[in-house]
Amino acid sequence: MKHSSAEPALSWWHLSLIGAGGTVGTGYFLGTGIALKSSGGFIIPAFLIAAFATWIVYKRLATMTMADPCEGSFCTYAGKAYGSWAAFLCGWIYWISTILIMGGQLTALGILSRYWFPSIPLWVFTLIFAVLSISVVLLGARGFDIAEDFFFHHQALSACDLPIHRCSVVIRDRKPLPFE
Repeated sequence: MKHSSAEPALSWWHLSLIGAGGTVGTGYFLGTGIALKSSGGFIIPAFLIAAFATWIVYKRLATMTMADPCEGSFCTYAGKAYGSWAAFLCGWIYWISTILIMGGQLTALGILSRYWFPSIPLWVFTLIFAVLSISVVLLGARGFDIAEDFFFHHQALSACDLPIHRCSVVIRDRKPLPFE
């Protein structure tokens, strides 16, 4: 596929980082803390079932993509299988879920930031993170891939640190963070 714009294209590595960063987002950390607090270790089988179901969906999507590579998203395959109404509905559901997820991510960032600055209202942090997000997008592909690299590496280190932090809370009987 040729890239006709003067803007540099994102490489497969950057697209992979975008996918991984979207999966392991702020909501993951906040959601895990809330779920573990309310149900303890009993939530782990539910996480494993959800991970397995997600793996099945992505494996089937990869199989469809290999069998019939075409431009577009998974909505293209829905359209081929069920008609244009399915592609249209799929696109709108994806857009709505993306908007809701972005709002959840911004709220989660605000909640986590209030741990260090409890006197600042939640909406202020949410607004700051929304402006930062829009600014990164407006920087174009090069600015976006630099920001994505930075945030992915930060998230990967945080994901590695999360189990260590949980173990230290259990071992030392330390008071957990207020959102946990």
